[in-house]
Amino acid sequence: MKRANLKLTNIRLSICLAAAAGLCLFSHPVLYAGWKSGGDYQIVDDIISSGGSEESTGGSYTNQGNFVSFSSGWTLSSPDGTLVGGFLPNVNYAPIVDSLVSPLDGEDITDTTPTLEWTYSDFDENTQRGYAAEVSAVASFSSIITSIQVEDSSVNTWTTGELVSGNTYYWRAKVKDAIWNEWGNWSSARTFYVEPLEPPGTITTLSALTNNANDGRIDLEWTSVGGNSYQVRYSTKSLSDFAGNTTQWWNNAAAYTQNWVPDGIGTQDNESVILGVKKTYYLSIRAYNGFLGDIGNVAGPVLSGDKVPDDPVGLSLSLEDSYSKIRLNWTANSEPDISRYIIKRSSTGVNGTFVFISSVTHPLTTYLDSQVEYERTYTYRLWVIDNTGNISAGYDEDTIEVRVDDEKLYADIDIIEIVKNSSSKMTFGWPQVTIDSNAESKKSKKSGRAVTMPKGYIIERAGDLTKGWERVSGLIYSTETLKFTVPVKDKVYYYRVITVSPSGKKSPGCLAIDTSEERNHIYCSRDMNAWVEIPDSFIDELYAYGNQIIKLDLKKYEDDAEDFLLCYDVKAMGGRTKIEDFIFKKTRLGPKVQISYQHLSEKGSISNIQAAGDLKLAMFWFNGIEWIKLGGVNDTSKGRTYTRARRLGKYGIKFARLADKFTLNTVYPRIFTPDLPSEEEPIVNDTKVSVNSVHFFFENPNFAEVTIKIFDITGAEVKRNLRREGENSMVWDGRDDDGNVVRGGIYIYQIESDGEVINGTIVVAK
Repeated sequence: MKRANLKLTNIRLSICLAAAAGLCLFSHPVLYAGWKSGGDYQIVDDIISSGGSEESTGGSYTNQGNFVSFSSGWTLSSPDGTLVGGFLPNVNYAPIVDSLVSPLDGEDITDTTPTLEWTYSDFDENTQRGYAAEVSAVASFSSIITSIQVEDSSVNTWTTGELVSGNTYYWRAKVKDAIWNEWGNWSSARTFYVEPLEPPGTITTLSALTNNANDGRIDLEWTSVGGNSYQVRYSTKSLSDFAGNTTQWWNNAAAYTQNWVPDGIGTQDNESVILGVKKTYYLSIRAYNGFLGDIGNVAGPVLSGDKVPDDPVGLSLSLEDSYSKIRLNWTANSEPDISRYIIKRSSTGVNGTFVFISSVTHPLTTYLDSQVEYERTYTYRLWVIDNTGNISAGYDEDTIEVRVDDEKLYADIDIIEIVKNSSSKMTFGWPQVTIDSNAESKKSKKSGRAVTMPKGYIIERAGDLTKGWERVSGLIYSTETLKFTVPVKDKVYYYRVITVSPSGKKSPGCLAIDTSEERNHIYCSRDMNAWVEIPDSFIDELYAYGNQIIKLDLKKYEDDAEDFLLCYDVKAMGGRTKIEDFIFKKTRLGPKVQISYQHLSEKGSISNIQAAGDLKLAMFWFNGIEWIKLGGVNDTSKGRTYTRARRLGKYGIKFARLADKFTLNTVYPRIFTPDLPSEEEPIVNDTKVSVNSVHFFFENPNFAEVTIKIFDITGAEVKRNLRREGENSMVWDGRDDDGNVVRGGIYIYQIESDGEVINGTIVVAK
């Protein structure tokens, strides 16, 4: 390898200039020189003298990109004249902090967490690779209050930790560059003063609302009063639990962790908290800026949101017990907080009215509905409720048809007759029941097939129609004398005859007789919650009606009765045919129609029957157009409401305001045309009954005497002593006292009762 003598001039001046600039903080510049030989650069190291020459064998250096242009004014000589030169790359000028920009030196500030800012420069034009900063309460920085050192960042700002207001602070910074990863010196220190803070204002506008996210969320809203953060407390106890003492409430409430940043003073802040699901909470917020604001208003009560249960699935229906009951089964919900299942039923299709029938406690997933009727289609819907009362958004639904089972449906006895009667005992009998042995549907009943006798009969007894029955006889075979003797005591008992078919099936037992002085014949609904009591003294109106025996049929009624607790349709049936406009003639007030609500009270469907404010349970009757309030008698001790009525039809009970004296409720129709029934209609007690009449419905809680008189437009009396149709109704058939139909025109009615006189007009149209 060639050796070279290199002569450099003006080196000392360049070195002195660099030193004078203050750039050489931790090393001196190293000048290289060399020449190109065979594609490699030959290097002469560490030339530090001016005007001298030095020999060096150097070494290979192939990265030409690391060489910089040689400074002008420098002269070098070499054997071949192919010289290059410059500063080696390992020469580094340290980075410096030019100035501390913010806060200004000696500036007064209010922020207790100020953001510090500086500027950076590097003679080598290398980028910043890291920074460090520190804050002290003394100029010597012998104790550091807060500091930071970041190794990989070109950021030139830093937000300090919390500083105590009312103090002067010193701060400084240093940086390092991206080439040699070496720190420069600390900058000169600067000062700033944090002014003393005033506590933030008091939040008095806090409001809290339930959030529909259903996850325990509560939405809060308030007007910002400043500060840089908040403290939030919540409790299930109200301010009144601490006698209105906000400090005691705050100290006993739980802290809610959050990192909310206040908006500007006077702006609306909106945030949410997530607490326990479906609970009632009270909340309060205080602003903070180093000082804590006063306690403001306590918002609440507010109910936290909750996730509603999933919709139920798997509902299926099946018939049991000779088609007299419907079994519901479904799949249990898997959520851990399920409480119960709600079952509703419609007998008028999926678009009909669904009525609550039961609540089943989770995890049970079955229910047996025994309150069903033959020849009807039922649709059931199932909802889920969790422990906090949330109900599923949707429901599961299924429909089933109750097929006719003629053997059971038509096997009940038609009548009960009193054979012997005394003050100590009563003997009653009944006619034989015949059954179509091949009955499978309605059509088979009309087919004229052979009939067979039942296996026999049993007698059951009850002290209360709604409390269940007990068997008091053995099997009375069909071949025996069909009668039974029972004792008569002070306590009234009810007895019914149950038909037992050859296959062992039992009839519903909807006809009974009691041991009261009236010896009432009682027609019951299948659920035993409604019945009609007909004294033996006029039971022959049913047993000797023309050429047939009439039975009363009571069925639960749900159409057009959404506001009612219970409704029943009472029909007079001659076989399978309904007797229209049937009316009892041998009684002034009619039989007693009763509806029991005791089972609803026991199940919690009615909360405190006897204390419903100014509303009481009242009996209503449906006239085909509207429900008319009759009032009736509410026997809360037995859980039932009743009235007396000569006319059958739809009766229901619901809460209503009852009169405390005689009150006229309805007169309908105001315009009517007197008429006679057609010749085909049966004659009751040798008297044709007028179909078109005007009815007066009233309440008479004091059982005062009621007189209704009819006058024509001239004031002449036409009719007095109108016919009763029950305890709460009277009727005028458009005839005068002589039984003649009056002429068309306007007529005046006058009602006198309980010291009241009520007048009005009606029109007879012809």
